[in-house]
Amino acid sequence: MAAFLLPLSLWVVGTIFVIFTLFVFVKRRKIQPIRGRSYRFVTASCIGAYVLASHSLLAYSFWDDPDDFPCSVSRFIIDIAHPLLFLPYLFRCYRLYFVFNLNAEKLTTNLQYYKARYRAKESFLLHIFFLCMVPFIVYSALEYCLHVQWTPAPFFGCQEDDNFQASTSLFWLGLFILQALTLLVAVFVLRRIQDEFNINSELKIICLIWGIYTFVTTALELTGAHSVFAYTVLSISRSVLVQIVSCAVPLVQSYLAPPIPIWSTSDTVESLDRLLRDPVGIVYFQKYLVNQFSVENLLFWVEVELFKDLTPLDPEVQVEKVQHILNSYFTPEAKLQLRGIPDEFKVQLLSKANAPHRAMFNAVQQFVFDRMEQEVYPRFRESSVCQELKAELRSQENLYGRLLVSSML
Repeated sequence: MAAFLLPLSLWVVGTIFVIFTLFVFVKRRKIQPIRGRSYRFVTASCIGAYVLASHSLLAYSFWDDPDDFPCSVSRFIIDIAHPLLFLPYLFRCYRLYFVFNLNAEKLTTNLQYYKARYRAKESFLLHIFFLCMVPFIVYSALEYCLHVQWTPAPFFGCQEDDNFQASTSLFWLGLFILQALTLLVAVFVLRRIQDEFNINSELKIICLIWGIYTFVTTALELTGAHSVFAYTVLSISRSVLVQIVSCAVPLVQSYLAPPIPIWSTSDTVESLDRLLRDPVGIVYFQKYLVNQFSVENLLFWVEVELFKDLTPLDPEVQVEKVQHILNSYFTPEAKLQLRGIPDEFKVQLLSKANAPHRAMFNAVQQFVFDRMEQEVYPRFRESSVCQELKAELRSQENLYGRLLVSSML
């Protein structure tokens, strides 16, 4: 009885942890990064991991008397819980890849486009996932009801002979290796997904967990150390780590500082002011100015904006920052010297250098802005760099719409 209490206590604690974590996770499903991670599929994986861990722990506690925990029940649980744990990762990867690689320009009709966008919705993929689970459920039910063993069961004690034990080891080791390789392929395919939605870090850790699990299991098989305790610890450890990486970590991140992606629109190029205040637009504008050897005007404008956005600082720090701007753009030896600035502006700046304030550069900044707007901006609008920017903006608008339709935003 005492030997049974410890596994039972661990199971109760684990059950409470899983229920609490999933409850809060689902409750915060509309907050990033949870919203962009397909919370229904994450929940399915966690449930599969919980079922496998519960099975391993409770089966181990009954191991001295296998009749209390029949092998047919174990096969039924494992045949359903394994795909419930693993398949959601594949659907999440497919959804991300589809959303970020859908090219609307290749879809000739609106109907094709909206059909493609619907395929990226989590609800649609969830229906496909349930359909994929049906064969596993039917297969497991038939195997249980007919009391047959069509598929080797990955646990010690339910094999009829040594040959069947060997086939069991080969089957499941091959399956685990295939799963790890599949996750590696997914990591490679999703390497360019936008950071706020990318699950590459999660997939790398999950792949590492699968790899370690497969390696240790293989080592146990090769050495002939068929330890029920070792297999139980491995299964429980894998399930707990999956729960932490896929559910608990995003949940904690949602309370800290969830990333908020900034989206650009096609009207960014309609005015210089919009262009300079757009994170994508200003990058392309800087690229153009570098090619034209006149980037110093833009860099000065940006530095002044950063100076004005600073929180109140120690007066000595403010003086240092002002002196840095003056040395970088107004001294004769400065590499980024601003040319054509009226002398009265320079005199005013030098007189205020020892008593700086947020608005001290406003007049010069406006002068530089007006000059860029009159001389540089019209040429930029006609350049190939601007055409590249417009293509990027159309792509972002397209992606933004797909993310909204697929409920990832």
